[in-house]
Amino acid sequence: MGHINADNHPGLYRYSQEIRQYPELTEEQYASVIADLKQPEGSDAYQNAREKLICSHLGMVLAMAVHTIHRYYGLSMEDFVGIGNLALVECFDGFDPDKGIKFASYMKKIIVRCEYANVKLHVTWERDEDVDVESIGVMDSFPTETVYDSLYRALDELSAPEMEIIHYSFFDDFKPDDRQIARKLRMSKNYLVESRRGILEKLRRRLKSSRYCSDQRYYVETNNRTGESR
Repeated sequence: MGHINADNHPGLYRYSQEIRQYPELTEEQYASVIADLKQPEGSDAYQNAREKLICSHLGMVLAMAVHTIHRYYGLSMEDFVGIGNLALVECFDGFDPDKGIKFASYMKKIIVRCEYANVKLHVTWERDEDVDVESIGVMDSFPTETVYDSLYRALDELSAPEMEIIHYSFFDDFKPDDRQIARKLRMSKNYLVESRRGILEKLRRRLKSSRYCSDQRYYVETNNRTGESR
C-alpha cells in the first residue's frame, strides 16, 4: 500500500490504521474461506466467510485509491474508498468461487467499473471553455479507464473455454506449465499452444480496433469543437 500523509489525509490515515486488524489472508486461509463460501448462503460458515473475505480486502481498496494509476477525474481518495468499499459489499454475490478466479481479481475489475460509472454520472463535458486539468484531477499520464474498458470489451468476447486457457496460462497462482494446463483442460499440448496463439491474436485485433475507434472519435470531437472539416 502506498504512503498516506497523516497531515493531508488525516481521516484516511486513521482509517488505514484501523483496518490493520483485517490483514490479507494467507493462501491457506483463503482456501478455507473459499471452501466455506460453497456452503448454503444462510449457514454460519458462509456468512463468516463472506465477512472475512470482504474485510480482508479493505486494504486492497485503499491501496487502489492511493495509487494515482487508479484515480479518476474529480474523485478524491476518500471518494474512491467509499465507492470501492460499497462495491465490495453490494457486488459480492456476483463472485463465483467455482470459476477459479481470485476474489481480488474479480473485485478490482468491479471497483474500477463502479468508480468510472460514478464519474460519468457527475461529470459532463458540454462546455465551450478550456478545461482546467487541475480542477478535474491528473491521471499520471496513464489513461486507466480507456485501457480497462478496451480490455474488458475484448475479454468479454472470449468464450468460456478460451477464458479458461487465458486464466490457467497467465493468472493461475500455481503457475502450471503447458503440459499441466493441457492435461487439466483435457487437450493436447500442441492444441493448447495453437489455441492460445489464436486467442492472443484475437485480443490483439480487438485492442487494435479499439485504438483506431478511439482515435477517430477524438478527431471528430475535436473538429466539432473547432469547426474544422476534413
